[in-house]
Amino acid sequence: MSGSTIRMARDCEHLLAEAQTHCTDDLSAMLAAVAHVEGLMLDWQLAWLYALAQPYDGAPILEIGTYRGKSALVMAMACPRSAVITLTIHSKEAAEAACAVAGRQVDIRVVKSWDYLAGYSGPDLGMVYVDGDHNQVIRDLGWFNWLIVGGLLLLHDWSPVGSPPVQACYRAIGEFSRTLGRPPDVQIVDTRQVGMAGFYRREGETA
Repeated sequence: MSGSTIRMARDCEHLLAEAQTHCTDDLSAMLAAVAHVEGLMLDWQLAWLYALAQPYDGAPILEIGTYRGKSALVMAMACPRSAVITLTIHSKEAAEAACAVAGRQVDIRVVKSWDYLAGYSGPDLGMVYVDGDHNQVIRDLGWFNWLIVGGLLLLHDWSPVGSPPVQACYRAIGEFSRTLGRPPDVQIVDTRQVGMAGFYRREGETA
């Protein structure tokens, strides 16, 4: 599925079922395994995060916005051979997330994503998942340059409706789309227009 264009708008039940067609693992078992961890993502979003991450098993993965560690756990389960780094600015959340991802290859770092980017020297990443400060998401787009060719920059809360931060995220993705000269490769939304968007890096592309 890596590099494939995925664009759909369906109800939550159908989006969950569609995610299952993109991976061989039982997504209902995965959802049950992470249900004890507090999180803000819907089941269909967790399922798609798992499915979209799975092709990058073995490549480094970066997450911006740890919260309680649920999405980091999902990606670690999807990619058991990958090192997952997740960034948060909240020490308390980092401690709680550490419990959620115990035993997994997840490194939790308390640092602003743009500060971490400023000092980053590699390795190149298979996937970057962005769900941090939506008002600052434009500062996270530079991580696109650290993706391998075919790597995925995936952003949560791609929606023209909802809170001002969500709308700010939507506008930032629109600006990035214009920078690249193409629409997002991944556009998955439910009937409430709440969803996810992502870009696969092509040869020679930079943010």
